Amino acid sequence: MSNTSLSVSDAARPFRRPRPNVAQPERVVSVLIGTLLAYYGLRHRRSAVGLASSAVGGLMLERGVTGRCMAYSALGVDTATPRVVEVHEVMQLMKPRQEVYSFWRDLANLPRFMRHVRSVEPRAGGVSHWRVQVSPGPELGGDARIVDGHRGERISWRTTEEAEVDNAGEIRFVDMPAGRGTGIEVRITYQPPVGPIGTAAAHLLRGITAQQIREDLRRFKAVLEAGEAPTVDGQPSGRPRDREPVEESSTPERGDVAGRAGRATASAMREGGRS
Repeated sequence: MSNTSLSVSDAARPFRRPRPNVAQPERVVSVLIGTLLAYYGLRHRRSAVGLASSAVGGLMLERGVTGRCMAYSALGVDTATPRVVEVHEVMQLMKPRQEVYSFWRDLANLPRFMRHVRSVEPRAGGVSHWRVQVSPGPELGGDARIVDGHRGERISWRTTEEAEVDNAGEIRFVDMPAGRGTGIEVRITYQPPVGPIGTAAAHLLRGITAQQIREDLRRFKAVLEAGEAPTVDGQPSGRPRDREPVEESSTPERGDVAGRAGRATASAMREGGRS
């Protein structure tokens, strides 16, 4: 009796259609290619090539109509879901906290070190209009609002509902111990909207990577500490030339030093958060 009840209950459950894993532009291309292959197969249905063409065309049509790709499922690939870019970075700057805060809070400074930001136009009510471009591609724009902030300590922002790309972030500022400048903790998230517009925006945002944003933050540090962002234009290529071998030094590697500095800054940020 219990088995019968279980079967009836299972049968009564609504059927859940698998979620698409193929982006809209790919689906359109799949339908076009599938139609051509199916047509060719029907015209040459008495040949092995025609039969194979019909089979492949049918699979392509199914891929385009349903938005599901068995190969993508097997490989864990999903081009239909907008890609989220998330960055969490901790950094130490040898500048006073108020100076670091004021530089970032002046939004017109952001294009100086953020390569994908073309312009930021402050407006009334804590709102600013952003223009972002990932080359190659058109500009994306939208308004952002400062949603939380404590002068000299924290700035939080989020784009408005009308923005083409959902962007949110927070930056915290703390004094490092022993007068060693300022520690900053940055969290930034880019989330394209859902639907065809989101798919197109996600394609453009592929040029914005977590690594690129980290490089932007390093330029922010350079602009504040040295007055200008570093550039490789005009510098030597760095290709090895014939020269005497150099003995290995016992000095710690730069990456090790940077890693220890980052851990020390993160520890200071945690202490600042508890205080």
